[in-house]
Amino acid sequence: MAIDQPTPPFTPGNSQTSSSSERGGVKDRIRQRVTSKVGTHKDRVVETLMSVASAVRRIGEQRQGQQYEPVANYANAAADHVEQAARYLRQHEIHEVVDDVREAARRRPVVFIGAGLLAGAIAGRVLKSRR
Repeated sequence: MAIDQPTPPFTPGNSQTSSSSERGGVKDRIRQRVTSKVGTHKDRVVETLMSVASAVRRIGEQRQGQQYEPVANYANAAADHVEQAARYLRQHEIHEVVDDVREAARRRPVVFIGAGLLAGAIAGRVLKSRR
């Protein structure tokens, strides 16, 4: 005949600590995966922005010395800003970028929305021209 061993009494701290540390481990693994994916996409965005800046700068160079001199100056200034954005993204972590974007949106919501619309229009043109 086998004698059943009594089960140890339930102690809330033991099971919760184990469960809590497992959740923390899962969260850390998820955070690492997301950070890795975002980093990869961030690099692609930087390269795309640099390509856009180069294309806009070429447009400006083609228009210099012609009757479209103001367009050339505007294109060169826009290319400078796009390159500056690409360098900023390259040099900062994604959480810093998100924090800065949130702060900019709070300070100037109308400018923020306008910049988003302009960026979308430019991105649409670039993507459409690559087809």
